[in-house]
This record gives sequence, C-alpha cells and structure tokens, in this order.
Amino acid sequence: MKSDFIVLGAELDGLLAAARLVELGRSVQILSMGAGGLHYAPAGVHVLGYGADNSEELVTDPMTAIANLSLDHPYRKVGAVAVQEALGWFAELSAKIGIPVTMQKENVLALTPTGQRVPVFGTTLNLATLDHCKGRTVAIVSFLGMRDFPIELLQSSFEKTDTTIQVAEAQLPSKLVENAALAKSFDGLNDLTAYFLDLKIRLQDGAELVLFPAVMGLRRSVEVLSAAERVLGLPCYEVPTLPSSVPGMRLDLALREHLQMNGVDTIGNFAPDQATSTPAGIWIKDIYGREYSAAAAIVATGGILMGGLEVLSNGQVRETLFGLDVVQTKPLSVTAVDQTLDALHKAGIQSDENLNPRYSQGDAVPNLFVTGQNLAHCNPAYEASADGLSIATGWVAAEKASTYLKGLTNG
Repeated sequence: MKSDFIVLGAELDGLLAAARLVELGRSVQILSMGAGGLHYAPAGVHVLGYGADNSEELVTDPMTAIANLSLDHPYRKVGAVAVQEALGWFAELSAKIGIPVTMQKENVLALTPTGQRVPVFGTTLNLATLDHCKGRTVAIVSFLGMRDFPIELLQSSFEKTDTTIQVAEAQLPSKLVENAALAKSFDGLNDLTAYFLDLKIRLQDGAELVLFPAVMGLRRSVEVLSAAERVLGLPCYEVPTLPSSVPGMRLDLALREHLQMNGVDTIGNFAPDQATSTPAGIWIKDIYGREYSAAAAIVATGGILMGGLEVLSNGQVRETLFGLDVVQTKPLSVTAVDQTLDALHKAGIQSDENLNPRYSQGDAVPNLFVTGQNLAHCNPAYEASADGLSIATGWVAAEKASTYLKGLTNG
C-alpha cells in the first residue's frame, strides 16, 4: 500500500501530524502498534509547567519560559513561534472535532485525584481548576465502588484555600465502576434529567459548584455535563481520575473518527518486521509480509514508555524500527532512582530543526521526521510538557514533511 506519508504510532503527535497532513492535501496511512498513550493522558494541555532543571519551579508563562530551555530542547529547535502557531491550530481543530480547548494567557492549576495541582495552559470546557473552587463551597460527587477517584486525596488540593468541601454519594448509572465503562454508561442514559434530579436531592445546602470524576460520558460528555448544570442549577466540572483516562479516550476517539472521515487508513495492532529509509522513499513490511511505502514517514512511536525506544540489558537505548541513533544524555547506571528516570526520559533521537533524525556522523535523514517523546533532551514528566511537545512537534513535522514532498514533486 502506497501513500504520500506513513505515520508510525498512534500517539497524540502522530494523530495530529496525520490531521495536519490531510489539511495540506496529502495522503496518509497510520501504522499503529497499539492503543497509544492518550488512554493514560490527564485532562488539559500541559505545555510547560515547571523549569527543565528544577521541577519545583512553577512556570507562569510557557511561551516566555521556552527561551530559558537548553538549545537542544525540542521546543528550542522548532522555535517558540512554531509552538504558539501549533497550539492555536490545535485549539481550532479541537473545536472542529467536538472537544473544544481554550488556550489560556498563562498556566492555570488543574486539580488532580492525587491532591496535586498541575499547571496547564489549555483547558477543556469542564476541566476543574483551583481558581474555580477557591473560597467556595464545593460538592464532590462520589460513586460507590469507584476506586480510581480517591476523594480523601482530592480534598487535600484545597488546603489553605478557604474552600468548604461537601461529599455527595451518587447512584451509579449502571453496575459498572471502571472508568471507561462508567463513561459509556452515562452515554447510554436515556433520561439525564431524572438522573440529575436524584443527585440534586443528595446535595447539601450551600453548594456553589459540583465536581464530578471525569467519567461523565465518552461521546456525550458535553451533553451530559450541560444537563447536570441545567438540573442542578450549579456550575459542574470534572476532575481527572487515576488511569485509565476518559478525557484522553475522548480526544483519541474524536481524532480517529476525524481522520477516518478524511480518508486516513489506520492499520491497528501493526507488527513490524522491516523498516527501510532510502532517498527514494520509505518501505515497511509487517510480520505477515504486507508492504507499505511512502515518500516519507513520521516516527511517533512514543519513546521508551510506549515502546518506540527500547532499553537493552547493557543499559543502552535503541530505536526499534529504523535503528536510528539514540542520544543518552546521562548513563542509566546512576544510583538514585530520580536520576535514572530523568536519564530515561532524556534519552532519545537527536534531530535538527526540521525534526529530521541525525546519525552520529552528523548526516540527517531527510524523509524521516521524529516527534513527541522519541526526541532527546527533554523530560516531559518533570516539565509537565507532554501535550505541548506532542502538539508542537506533530504540527511542525507535518509542515516540514509536506514541504519536503513539495520539493520532490515541484509542488
């Protein structure tokens, strides 16, 4: 099967690169080795929450803070202007696919089920932030038997904020309590009004807003939460649960349906056998002998966490498809656990400003474009930058790849 481009992996960066390439009039195939990391992603758009060298240093303005990052950091390579353009494009796309995101002027603190307050730059419609709750009486909804929403930890988010907490136990919409199953149960409710009238009786007097675990529908979340606000007469927000992540699943589902409607073929559970890059193009064969070819490929396989990079028994890290050179900024033999994790995160593929990978001798591969957590010299976990990194590098890779193809075909 032949197309202009192959996207390898179903990570956010890969899905967004495919979406942008389609907008640019290019044909795309996605070869997916699994479900992708969005099923574990927290809600909101994390662009840059903490300083790269000090995870305790809270960043207020991510766009300004990019200038303080190392020159090797992916944000510096693509440039702050491109990061901002990519975020603006993503906001437009998210509205188009029914998961609208608003980019704030500065980071805001989103609530989490572990009691932490995490800086996010982009917020979905009903994402709960500390600013929503400070100094108010907040009703937290609890579903009996749900284990992925520890209310005691969530309550610690409000320490020293003059916030009054109430807990309201709600009826389950079905017998199922796992996150995705709960969300699908809300999708299937025929009478949302009756459900929320029952909850209204359970709320204590004085509640000024309501916090739900982020399971209020998979496909119908906007409708479900609108019905809750209408019946309860109060603002309603969602707090992310422990994984798996329903907000991440919503985005994943919406993006995949958008791509399908725009003619993108996705091969799921792809099992690669050989992958070759030459100046004449990209050739990939799976373990069943099926072959795929394209002018260029986006390598969005998710780094070490999702299997795009593999740690060998000797502590070396390798790229699993094309055998690209991997930079290890620190050895994996350090004694402290946090240093080992930092070394793992920062290990990755060295790229130029076009996101083309570079071999150790300095030569770039012009028809491969590397994105997201495959890239070296950043630690998205410490920085709270995973979403911004995916959006920026996915968008830039698509732009650069399209330009590359234009050069091959003279338009």
